[in-house]
Amino acid sequence: MRRELIAMLALMVAACSSSPLPHLRAHDGVQTSPVRWEPWGAEAFARARRQGRLVLVDAGIEGCTACRWQHDITWRDAAIRRRLDTGFVLVSVDADQQPDLGARFEAWGWPALLVFDAEGRRVHAIRGYASPERLAPVLDDLLARSRAGTLSPPAASPAPAPRPIAAESDCTAALSRLDAARDASGWGPFVTSSPVRHALLLAHLFADDPRRGDALRAVTHDEALLDSVWGGVFVGGRSPAIPLPIVPEKRLLHEAAALGDFAAVYRATRDPRWAAAAWEVHRYLDQWMRSPDGLYYSTQQDAPPDSGLTGVAYYALDDAGRRRAGVPRIDRGVYSDQNALLIDAYADLYAATQDPRALNAARVAADVMLATRTRRDGAVAHQGRLPSDARMREARADDRVFLRSQGPWGSALLSMESITGEARYLRAARDVARGTRAALWDEAGGGFFAAEQLPMTTLTTREHPLAENLRMAGFLARLADRTHDDAMRDLAVRALRAVDRDELLGAGPEALALFALADATISYGPVEVTLVGDPSDPGLAALHAAALAVDEPRKLLHYDLPAPAGRYPQRGVAYVCTREVCSSPLRSPSAVVEAMGRFARVHDQVAGCVRP
Repeated sequence: MRRELIAMLALMVAACSSSPLPHLRAHDGVQTSPVRWEPWGAEAFARARRQGRLVLVDAGIEGCTACRWQHDITWRDAAIRRRLDTGFVLVSVDADQQPDLGARFEAWGWPALLVFDAEGRRVHAIRGYASPERLAPVLDDLLARSRAGTLSPPAASPAPAPRPIAAESDCTAALSRLDAARDASGWGPFVTSSPVRHALLLAHLFADDPRRGDALRAVTHDEALLDSVWGGVFVGGRSPAIPLPIVPEKRLLHEAAALGDFAAVYRATRDPRWAAAAWEVHRYLDQWMRSPDGLYYSTQQDAPPDSGLTGVAYYALDDAGRRRAGVPRIDRGVYSDQNALLIDAYADLYAATQDPRALNAARVAADVMLATRTRRDGAVAHQGRLPSDARMREARADDRVFLRSQGPWGSALLSMESITGEARYLRAARDVARGTRAALWDEAGGGFFAAEQLPMTTLTTREHPLAENLRMAGFLARLADRTHDDAMRDLAVRALRAVDRDELLGAGPEALALFALADATISYGPVEVTLVGDPSDPGLAALHAAALAVDEPRKLLHYDLPAPAGRYPQRGVAYVCTREVCSSPLRSPSAVVEAMGRFARVHDQVAGCVRP
């Protein structure tokens, strides 16, 4: 994945060096496409069969600069449109709105152009922006071969059946690959917080200073991406390891990852440099990306309409210069997976700083999600009200359950219970687990499907996306620890064992770190801090604040009722426990901190790799 990310960034940078944007002053970049696009579905392929056409799929996301070039240049070109009208059914896929389809096509980068025959077999694919000059001969060749009856899918050997994680050696191989990636040059920046979190976990468990250095190396790259004028991080930028110019887009996934990285490293080091970096991300999000209801928009594009500037030139301006040139368009799509990851990052920032700004951002967003996106089955809806702004790809409602949102949202709910002490977040997390299992668990093969099935089974097989299954397994493992539910832990183990071994071993450090974090949760268990009594008790609130501030990546912090409703008989005290041992009742903040310190190291325990 790392190589794919660098390749995609390099492609965009190459495009920026000869940017077509100066030619776009007549267009606003947000108009409805001049081409008639259809949704992915059985009807598009049925029409292709009736009319003897091919199916061309344009897949991407709204905030992608290269996608906008495709929209504003290629699809407006008269010669290209004549070719499209002649022999193609045109399908548009927004990868943020339909993440199960996005996961199928993202290997080609955004935009991805894929051509299928009427039976749903892929016959061609183009990675990235295709100018009219590049695309025209490709379309001519495809049409000619289709009419001659010589067009066929590219030769390929049958895909091997998935091989689940079956032995400790498979797991050890995955962890070894992650170690090798950490030791290589070019470590970071990342689109998720998982590599930094895992490096800090190892550093904490085994007093491993080199792993702490790995985390610092990654966040130094994050820091290099900060926009010194408006805050927030760019998608890519110049660093010692990645010698690329700035990729001047901002995406909520990258902001959430950077915020989480900065918060985690500040918690571990108490270096104010990293807290300051986290607040720079917050400054951008609060000013530019926060919606009126407290959730957060998805992306901001590289340059404003009609400016005549490239994104690189635009973001080199100071605040006054940028405002004179206009504000880059913000995609007002609001997606649950992205917001859940951000809520989790804000929860980490609050735990590390106990600054009410972080708590407010997390609580408002989480409560809006609970109020507006909780489905009757307990799962979370992937999106709410469709954005009303004009878009490259039409906003379409899709009320299926998507796995991409469930694991991040469940984990965010557990983090919210930890920082607030409010049991309603735990109840909602249990509902997420129940609803997702009912909708998406594969009883035959194990693991979770990407989404509820589309009504076109002959064209679309249901897949088990790697990263999404790893996030779900990690959430279920945390929930099992919180609820002391052995059946839930078994489900987490089954989900983790069901991932495709070969896909995992070929994945980049982000997916490998997600696997390693879920494995560590199952293998090592938590340092659980239980506060017995009511959260309104000032004495317990002081114990909660003390535990919250401790640097313990495995920390599981919550309130509980006294026996018989809860596990412990004595009210107004705290207990610190691992799976093997518990402290005596603790009454002072210093006693809680000291007990957590005693349980901080694993010492001679070795990860068993996906232990039941």
